[in-house]
Amino acid sequence: MSKFNQNLESPCTPLRLGVIGTGQISQIVLPQLPAARVVVAGLADVQVTAAHALAEKLGHGQVYESPAALLACPEIEAVYLATPPVTHRDLVKEALAAGKHVLCEKPWTLNAAEARALLETVQQFPALKVGCCSSRFCFSPATATAREVLRQGTLGKLIRVRLHATGGLPASIDHLPEWKRNAATAGGGLTVDWCVYELEWLRSVLGDAFAPLDVMANFGFWRREGTSLESSYYAVIRCAGGLEIVVSRQPEIGPRRHAIELRGKTGGLDLPFAPDHPQRVARLFTLEADGKTLNSAERGEPTTDWGGILYGPLTDLADAIRNDTAPSATAEGQITVHAVLDAIYTSAREHRVVPVAL
Repeated sequence: MSKFNQNLESPCTPLRLGVIGTGQISQIVLPQLPAARVVVAGLADVQVTAAHALAEKLGHGQVYESPAALLACPEIEAVYLATPPVTHRDLVKEALAAGKHVLCEKPWTLNAAEARALLETVQQFPALKVGCCSSRFCFSPATATAREVLRQGTLGKLIRVRLHATGGLPASIDHLPEWKRNAATAGGGLTVDWCVYELEWLRSVLGDAFAPLDVMANFGFWRREGTSLESSYYAVIRCAGGLEIVVSRQPEIGPRRHAIELRGKTGGLDLPFAPDHPQRVARLFTLEADGKTLNSAERGEPTTDWGGILYGPLTDLADAIRNDTAPSATAEGQITVHAVLDAIYTSAREHRVVPVAL
């Protein structure tokens, strides 16, 4: 059974979850949670009226006047931190000190230095499970297919991987939440908002093949000219062993694409990264024995549902707690993600190849 299906089907006692931060992402994710897996037991937000509104929408969940009050509740087993990135480091520490398991929204921290420092704190609480929502796109049928094909060795040694997205005009600064209008509180622009997902996917699915050495990147600032908040990115990541990875997200006037391409010595695999990609089913490419005839066949289940992707990290945390396993996106893994992110930002700003400091 795939990791994706385990999250949807494994029987267990529902996880009693406390939510800190009731903004846009909580409003999208929490109403879709499978009640048999995770129950929202409490909510807290600096804007108490927002917490009450979400509790009313959900039809359950006690509202607490502060995060500290929620963390003090003994009935809450774990907390979901859906607050601006600048708050993540301190809130993770506070939640762990209160004895709660933690799932933190992405980005985990603002940079790799913070991620390393926070790991030291996490390691002081070995009995608590700590995960990050950067794993969100690992919970899809397409990802399960990619894992299976790579495990079978059908592609041979990987040569090139490309994750690319196009379509959808960038939002102007005025349409962003206040905390997203400043790199000091958001951590950056589109790259820190989306590339964390792509880097976590690479880290999780490719395993040891994802061994980044250096990065060359550039940014675009369409509709955000004169700001430090990029609206597009294009990065080439060179890995040990010769693997080249391209990650790009470039809003443009044209059709929407949200795709992954894996190319190896003996085969290729095209996958939808998200349900809004026109190709919903993975497609495997191989050659006949003559080395010339190309075969193409669909593999796995179609990726059509946002629900399992959006709430996947939460049901994954429930699995980790009930089964005493590690969450998909760990504090250790976030060091790799943020080291590559740091290199991407430095490369784009300084227009040079930048080593990845792991």
